[in-house]
Amino acid sequence: METSPDHIGRFRVLGVLGRGAMGVVYKAHDPRIERTVAIKLVRADLLDGDSRAQSLARFRNEARLAGRCVHPHIVAIHDYAEHEGNPFLVLEYVEGRDLGRAFPRGTRLAPATLRRIALPVLDALGHAHGLGVIHRDIKPANILLADKAGLKVTDFGISRALATDATMTSALVGTPCYMSPEQCLGGAVDARSDLFSFGCVLYELLAGRRAFAADTPLATMHRLIHEPPAPLSDLRPELPPALVEVVERALRKRPEDRFADAGAMARALEALPGDIAADAAGDTTVVTAPPSFAGTLDPPTLTTIERRLAHHVGPMARHHLRHALAASASPEDLCARLVALLPDAGEQRSFTREMRDLLSTGGLDEATIATVRSALTQVLGPVAPLLLRDLLARSPDLDTLMQGCLRHIPRTAEQESFRRLLGPVARRR
Repeated sequence: METSPDHIGRFRVLGVLGRGAMGVVYKAHDPRIERTVAIKLVRADLLDGDSRAQSLARFRNEARLAGRCVHPHIVAIHDYAEHEGNPFLVLEYVEGRDLGRAFPRGTRLAPATLRRIALPVLDALGHAHGLGVIHRDIKPANILLADKAGLKVTDFGISRALATDATMTSALVGTPCYMSPEQCLGGAVDARSDLFSFGCVLYELLAGRRAFAADTPLATMHRLIHEPPAPLSDLRPELPPALVEVVERALRKRPEDRFADAGAMARALEALPGDIAADAAGDTTVVTAPPSFAGTLDPPTLTTIERRLAHHVGPMARHHLRHALAASASPEDLCARLVALLPDAGEQRSFTREMRDLLSTGGLDEATIATVRSALTQVLGPVAPLLLRDLLARSPDLDTLMQGCLRHIPRTAEQESFRRLLGPVARRR
């Protein structure tokens, strides 16, 4: 196996984060400002040949364009340089998992969970598109669930930057299963191509399988160009028809039949009937925050809390609830934060009683939920609060909750680790 360099430029290499078709991504330390970064070092052969100078110029240009995309849901590009004649990017280091690892194939997300993931990604795409930057390779591996920094989209413009002259001519830049029909045909692409690719991601997260999977890349491209995916309504009849329509519209073959831009697609998701869970997590505080009480609340409960709070504080109820959820670590904490908004002592007592009734957990006390949350987070990482939120909404007792957790832990060794971490809780089943 190829050994890692000790240093890339001034950066001290700490380890390998990943290897792919384009090169190697290293974890590194920047001694100048004392921070951890990610280094994407490009494979030398991608830039070899007579067109090397043109390739380097294109890489610098694309890196410069992508570097303009400063957004909380986009992995930041800090610098561009060369190491022994090969270009590399210095990127924001993100601790977490990509969507492909967080949700292995076969996982089917609940609509509210999907919406909490989709809205930040669409916000990131809309920002980049507004600057004239098209991603061209939206896929689960390029969407990160960060431990502390929220959802992050990575690799903006990098696929195009590393395309050879031959692929630039045909515009075949991307990953086959997630390419738009116009990419497959070698045509010009715009923001709507990224929306098609993201539609493929959403379909996969809902259906548990890829929308256009086939035995070979050529067969996959044929399906992308000519065939519709299996209807989501057949695979999951319980899905809201409006949600199915959003995904199907994103996957339409002709760009003009899709959403006009990322903002339009986001508005369609926000307009879906239902609770405020997705709205309360619009800034991803619920999705990616450290394990907190907010992850245990089901959507109907949130809706009821907002309605009752609005009776006392008016239309600002949703705003207050959003911030209280993000900061609360327990039912008592949430109740105290909301009660403090009410000036009248009688209203405070009445609202406290209402909250106690609403926040009952059907026999699952907060200490048990906290133990399960902690164990699940240690085994699965940042995706755990998302999964626990959905499982609690469907789990009337501890046994059902445990079974649901174990279904999302693929390896036997990790299942045993989860049981050990639960300690006495596991023995109460």
